[in-house]
Amino acid sequence: MSNTNNFQQERRGMPAQAVFNRVVIWMLNSPFHGVLSGNLMLLTYTGKRSGIQRQVPLTYLQEGKAVLAFCDSDVTWWKNLRDGVLVRVQLRGREYTGIATPIVNDPEAIRPLFIAFLRKNRQAGGFQAVPFDANGEPNNAALTRAIQTKVMVRIELT
Repeated sequence: MSNTNNFQQERRGMPAQAVFNRVVIWMLNSPFHGVLSGNLMLLTYTGKRSGIQRQVPLTYLQEGKAVLAFCDSDVTWWKNLRDGVLVRVQLRGREYTGIATPIVNDPEAIRPLFIAFLRKNRQAGGFQAVPFDANGEPNNAALTRAIQTKVMVRIELT
């Protein structure tokens, strides 16, 4: 495999996010991963056109042998996973392989899993623009809006 390269993201106008991702990737690859790895995993995939191996840190929800992550549909990395692609996942300090498949334009399928994801990762609610009410439930209107722009990446661990 080729070297990991995350410089493309910087050129797309997100230098602060690229720097943040580098720090998180370093932490997840270090002996200090436990500080972050309860909520963050590291996904490694190979670009379809470039052939370059890339890593992206993602907040996740694990359900048995499946790991779920969500991203906005306007980011491009998930498009490399169409049709199910073999990936590596670093999860709580251990490396796994799996088949990653993006689920797009299916709000009804995504909704219950996105709610479970937000409940597990309460801090993600702010990043996803989905606040929680006094009863600990995600705001329904905000949730409905957010789901319209989400891609769910399902990784079946092998």
